[in-house]
Amino acid sequence: MEAPNPRPPQHAEPGIDAFSGAVRSLMDALYAIAPLDTWLLTRVEGRDWIILHALDQGGTIAPGIVLDWHGSCCIHMACGDAPSIAPDTSGIPVYRDAPVNHQLPVGAYVGFPLHDRDGNLFGTLCGVHPEPVDPQLHDRYTALKALADTAGHLLALQRENDILDRERQATALLPGSDPVSGTLNRRGWDMALEGEEERCQRNGQPCAVVLAEVTDLEAINREAGIGQGDRLLAELGPILQGLLLPGDRVARIAGNRFGLLLVDTGPDALERRHAEIRTALRDHHPAIETGRALRHPGEGLQHTPHLAERDLLRQRHTR
Repeated sequence: MEAPNPRPPQHAEPGIDAFSGAVRSLMDALYAIAPLDTWLLTRVEGRDWIILHALDQGGTIAPGIVLDWHGSCCIHMACGDAPSIAPDTSGIPVYRDAPVNHQLPVGAYVGFPLHDRDGNLFGTLCGVHPEPVDPQLHDRYTALKALADTAGHLLALQRENDILDRERQATALLPGSDPVSGTLNRRGWDMALEGEEERCQRNGQPCAVVLAEVTDLEAINREAGIGQGDRLLAELGPILQGLLLPGDRVARIAGNRFGLLLVDTGPDALERRHAEIRTALRDHHPAIETGRALRHPGEGLQHTPHLAERDLLRQRHTR
């Protein structure tokens, strides 16, 4: 392969976290060993192939972009149907004809699967070049595989750090509590969303929001007094807290509305947990409507409550 174009030394940017800095250094090392146009660290979630970190000479691929996993080259590599290193993809139909070529031409390919601590596929570390490259790329396998293993270890360490970070945040959020329900208040909710969004951007883990609204609270306050309405909210708070898993958060975000932040929750888990939450609440008080939504990597967690509200309104109109 030709010597890589020199890249300026990467200095730590103000505010960049240690994990992102380590990944950036790893990407630079990959480029130094195999100067392919694009190197990607990705996560797989269902059909979504989420770009977490990118070193792209063309500037067309950036973190947060979501591509189709089934249309990628990496899916064939991860399944063992195609090699980890392909200096010329023209002789490998699954790479040559992969739909991703329409967005990211793949004349040469390098890829390695990344697994979580349970052995499940987390994502991939891959590099692509628009044209074929020197077959000597095969000689770089050992060094490239070592860097892929390093990426896996970094992700595992960051995963453990996220758990500790959520525990620290739980303590920091204690002042932001609602005196009536005992859950977080709106300020605590906003802080929880902000902190989890940072973790989602680093690791790409799925996340979801469930909203629960007491639809007759205004009538209760009017007919039986505010004290009766507050007693109902005080009863619902512990019920919701009892439904949380480690890292989840619940807050009273409006007078008659609660929000639940569900971490590490994908589509199937969201449907199951949403049903559990709705059933538990309605068993206690039937006049409760709920809505749910998954975080979309391209929009971020701040937008997810709006999607959940739309779902809540749809549920209300169809009930």
